Amino acid sequence: MTSMLDNPNLSNLSVILGVAEKAAIADYRWRERGRSPIGYVKGMALVYARVHCKFKRGEKGAVAMARAESTENATDALTWYRDLFNEAEMSNASSGIGTLRHLFVLLIGLGMRESAGKYCAGRDDNARRKNPDTVEAGLFQASYDLRTASPLLTSLLERYNGSTDFLDVFKEGVRCADVDHINYGQGEAYNFQKLSKSCPAFAAEFAAIGLRHKRKHWGPISNRRAEIRHECDSMLRAVERVVDDGDLCSFLI
Repeated sequence: MTSMLDNPNLSNLSVILGVAEKAAIADYRWRERGRSPIGYVKGMALVYARVHCKFKRGEKGAVAMARAESTENATDALTWYRDLFNEAEMSNASSGIGTLRHLFVLLIGLGMRESAGKYCAGRDDNARRKNPDTVEAGLFQASYDLRTASPLLTSLLERYNGSTDFLDVFKEGVRCADVDHINYGQGEAYNFQKLSKSCPAFAAEFAAIGLRHKRKHWGPISNRRAEIRHECDSMLRAVERVVDDGDLCSFLI
């Protein structure tokens, strides 16, 4: 399967890329990470636009992302981050597009913490994990064993298999080392690592669902070091507007 950017219809999405390029979050210096690659900001804007459309269509994965914060402090990242979200006046008490947007605010912060916005990031050598099921890969350093947290994750794997959606966008401003292209093990765990790096759209949706079901998968979530920024919220609101005003969902899903 080729990248969606090989589709001429993607030229219709240039307005979303423009929103991201001009967004204040593109100039923000993340703690201990600095500025994000511009491809990360643009790419996450596109992924959010797609998920926004999926939510409007009632797709299960997007609806699950957008559900109100749960009572499960041990599993739901939005519940774990409740105090920080409330301080930022980003309530997740009700299901809907606001909660979906806030999840992506956290997701963008997580990606900067885990990989500095580098789509091709390989295994975290500090973790010293040798089991292929637990080898982390991609923007959000998720591993194959996370799939057991929800049947939605297995479905997502099947849906994106062989895809490279939005890869060309995420590449902008990123340099990958040779070691980043190394995947470990064989079979499904190996393929998961490869897909996580070659299809950042998959990596983002996989992590977004994972955050609602197994937040302890990520150290920066457990220690609350993943930042939530109003600048992200503002950009994502703008993305919602241009998608809806331009009727762009047919080009995204």
